[in-house]
Amino acid sequence: MSTNDDKAHIHFHVDRSLHSRALRCIPWGTRTEMFCRVLEMIIEAIENHGVVMVGAVISGQMKLIYVEEINDAAGKSNKAS
Repeated sequence: MSTNDDKAHIHFHVDRSLHSRALRCIPWGTRTEMFCRVLEMIIEAIENHGVVMVGAVISGQMKLIYVEEINDAAGKSNKAS
């Protein structure tokens, strides 16, 4: 686990309406973890598919999709298809 000494701060501006929606929808105490995970997913997409993914994110062509995991009888996790 990293310490605060290992962390950097990212600051960016958003519209007030988006900020209000985020405050209303995202549970307190989960924002940092959630935004870090989303940033990680975007970076992985760029690393795997190239800078074309930057355009895909900005244009709205890249979507977050929930993939439900289903445990089989042995308790092994399988992604739902």
